[in-house]
Amino acid sequence: MVGRSLFPDIDGETVILHSVKEALPAAIGCVALAAIVAVIVSTADSFLLVPSTNFMRDIYQRFINPGASQKKYLIYSRISVVLLGVIAYIQVQFFERVLDMAIYAYTMYGVGITPAVMGAFFWKRATPAAGVAAIASGMGVTLIWEVSGLAETVGVGTVYPALGASLLCLIGVSLLSPPPDKSKWQPFFE
Repeated sequence: MVGRSLFPDIDGETVILHSVKEALPAAIGCVALAAIVAVIVSTADSFLLVPSTNFMRDIYQRFINPGASQKKYLIYSRISVVLLGVIAYIQVQFFERVLDMAIYAYTMYGVGITPAVMGAFFWKRATPAAGVAAIASGMGVTLIWEVSGLAETVGVGTVYPALGASLLCLIGVSLLSPPPDKSKWQPFFE
């Protein structure tokens, strides 16, 4: 807010960087820029390492190659981090503003993960297949809605159709698949 009041004619997306460059002494500005870069890198590596680890542990190691050596596992983990980085870079090309990218990322994460987690904790009938379907559909609809520009064309925010698809898959797949074993849900409902 202070930066915006000092420099009212600049783009709101660059107010922090502009304020650091123009309003602070060079040494303090360099430290502030280093801190900004550290926050960005820390966030980015988390957003790359978490899904890579999830994919490698939950899919590759569990279903594809349970007996994989640690060396092979490490190599494939590194490859998946690079591939996720490339996919993220491609997605970023569709946005002009940082805020739009952040909202997209939080929407993708929120509508993909939240219904599945809430279903696992609060609904005895939720199944693992339904959780996967909810995550895939929520993220898929978010991706399609944003890349195709339907949010602007239709005038409906991405979160609504994506959350709807995620919930529909969670409920529908849970009801269409066999109920989970009591031992799976009982610890959450004692």
